[in-house]
Amino acid sequence: MRTRRIVSLLLCISFALAAATGILLQPFIRFVVGISNEGMWRLVHFYCTNALLVPLIFIHILLNRKALGNYLRVARIRSIFSYTIAVIVLVGVIYFGVSGKDLGFTSLFYEEDLRRARSTPEPTLVSFPEDFEDGNANGWRLGPGWEVKLENGNHVLSGSSDRWSWARPQVSGWFNYTLESRVKLINGKFQLNFRRGEVPFRSRYILGMDENGFYLSREVNGEYPNLTGGPPFLELNEWHRLKIILNGTNIKVYLDDKLKLDYTDNDLPFIFGGFSFEVAPNSYAFFDDIDVNVAELIQMTPAPTKPAFEAKEYMNEEYGFSIKYPKEYLKKELITPGCVFKAISPARPPVPLPEVEVFIDDVEEDTTFADLKELTKAGLETSWGGTDIEFVSDKETTLADGITPAHELVVEWSVAGAPRLKTLILSVIKENKWFSIVLTDIANYWPETEAELKEVAYSLQFK
Repeated sequence: MRTRRIVSLLLCISFALAAATGILLQPFIRFVVGISNEGMWRLVHFYCTNALLVPLIFIHILLNRKALGNYLRVARIRSIFSYTIAVIVLVGVIYFGVSGKDLGFTSLFYEEDLRRARSTPEPTLVSFPEDFEDGNANGWRLGPGWEVKLENGNHVLSGSSDRWSWARPQVSGWFNYTLESRVKLINGKFQLNFRRGEVPFRSRYILGMDENGFYLSREVNGEYPNLTGGPPFLELNEWHRLKIILNGTNIKVYLDDKLKLDYTDNDLPFIFGGFSFEVAPNSYAFFDDIDVNVAELIQMTPAPTKPAFEAKEYMNEEYGFSIKYPKEYLKKELITPGCVFKAISPARPPVPLPEVEVFIDDVEEDTTFADLKELTKAGLETSWGGTDIEFVSDKETTLADGITPAHELVVEWSVAGAPRLKTLILSVIKENKWFSIVLTDIANYWPETEAELKEVAYSLQFK
């Protein structure tokens, strides 16, 4: 009996902590991470709702159905008031954890998002039909294997690659919108990504289709939990009209004007973002007559934010871009080919790190972000004598405007006579020029300086 009571007590204490974290502290957490940081709030909501509360509830019930009663007896709680509080906590946690609801907290922040959007002086309806009949894809960012080509006398956007590859318009995104497109799958699989975002982590919904069926999943910072799926509704080598209606947390998918999917995401809803098409390796698909209609205020471009540090600005008048860096950094002599700006922190003498460098290099017309990894490795080896080069992360992103395509690469490397180094390279390719912001520090200090160095990198903006 003693062991049973101890187990009950421990379970109920963890149970109560889960309740406090999930129900009582979420508004405080939301305030701490920032009212406008919707992405961080979604992560908090997701893990409090699923990863913590639901397992505790079911472990508690399965291992000891009388745990609550035992706890009350062990603690010698007798008053009606105490019993009432215990019942409220129990019911609240079960309601919150099992149903995925948040007692109305999150809706307040959705309203805040909409309030911010309404402050943007833009029209309330936008439509940009794209039929590619001019023979090009102006305003689109195309990955390997994507092109505009003729198909039976009609210009279409064609995607085919030996690896995952995407095509997306260069827009930041919207809240509630309807996306329509004609699609024709020749073979393999394609995905339509929507409400796609990059900050503070990569997020998107993914609607994937092939001849074997369809699936709806989401990406949250590299994780891909599946939401729902079903049998195939797309015939190969046939044109179909695909329509997706996004309204709040609800997603509706129509094929040839027939409703095929009606899904509401009450768990971790994404409510803002653009879209992209994606083809799987060894797949082939056509897209045409793409239209977006926004019912709730169009494309929101994030307002510039003030850096967390007191900043100086480097402005490059020739190419029309600038970055901000900490005021205490000292400008240094330029000795590396392609380097147009260099500054170092005086914080850790005699080690001249962290440092920020800005490079402008010529590249071939068909250079893609995928090529930058090898170019970076070659530069570290030839210019610095770098060895033991390890790529920590490699991802496509956007600048702070949410529109300009960029590439973020983080690499650890060694050089004779120095401790292990870590470098972040943020790259943009424009008109056969490779613009890169390169930030380096000692690897052991990286956890302390990463946030500030990233802020310097993403302060890059073009006129």
